[in-house]
Amino acid sequence: MKICGDVMKHIFNKSIIAVCCLVLLCTVEGFVAPVAVLISGVFVSALCQAVENRKISFVAEILFVIMCFVFPELSMIMPLVAYDIAADKRYFVLAAAVVAIIFSFRAYKLYMVSFVLILAVMSAVLEYRTKQAEILSNKLMKLRDDSTEKNILLKEKNRQLRENHDNEVHIATLRERNRIAREIHDNVGHLLSRSILQVGALQVITADNEICSQGLAGINETLNNAMTTIRQSVHNLHDSSINLEYSLKEAVKPLDDKNITVKTEIDCGEDIPNKIKLCFITIIKESVNNVI
Repeated sequence: MKICGDVMKHIFNKSIIAVCCLVLLCTVEGFVAPVAVLISGVFVSALCQAVENRKISFVAEILFVIMCFVFPELSMIMPLVAYDIAADKRYFVLAAAVVAIIFSFRAYKLYMVSFVLILAVMSAVLEYRTKQAEILSNKLMKLRDDSTEKNILLKEKNRQLRENHDNEVHIATLRERNRIAREIHDNVGHLLSRSILQVGALQVITADNEICSQGLAGINETLNNAMTTIRQSVHNLHDSSINLEYSLKEAVKPLDDKNITVKTEIDCGEDIPNKIKLCFITIIKESVNNVI
């Protein structure tokens, strides 16, 4: 699409130059000569733009310049061909074309030769400016494409960073839950167990005292209920803190000490029942022990 746009720009520029040359040719007497000159110039210009072989375009441009020395009428359409000569960057041919235009002074008036010469120079300048505009446009498009690609990569990296951050926060939360559950089990649980045993011992000692026995029975029931509640909370904390991916990676770490490389790939959600998670973890740990 961009190439078609560049071609259309060159065609538009050459159309303007051809119209200017046609206006100049209208001042020439007769009909056959101006028409032949216009057709010759348009043919050479179209040939230079259409062919990809630079040798063919070079030969066509050289022949047209030589013909201008033989037939001065052809110099009236030289600005159109000069556009293609400038596009091919054949500046020595362009210089020869200028000489051919000046040489046509013997057939035409000075003002006509001057007009053609100025038009040829403007044609070369127009081609140069158009080419520079194309280069800048291509650079702008490349810069825009690079910017778009970098933005896409940046968004992808930001997404990965957010996912990694969320995963780290999730793992840290699970570790904290495990720590709390362990501390409750090791500290509060033991204290309650000791209190329950002490109350049971006091119940045996004060079995004859009905009032004390009833009071101690109530305390024992309260402590048992508290113990049950704490156990349930610890189990809930422990179950909710199981991260299958992290636990499996931790389970295979002992193999690293044995210089055994293990690659773990886990493709599952977090909605797996805890019993199944524990089965996976236990199987992996047993397998690691068997390998060691």
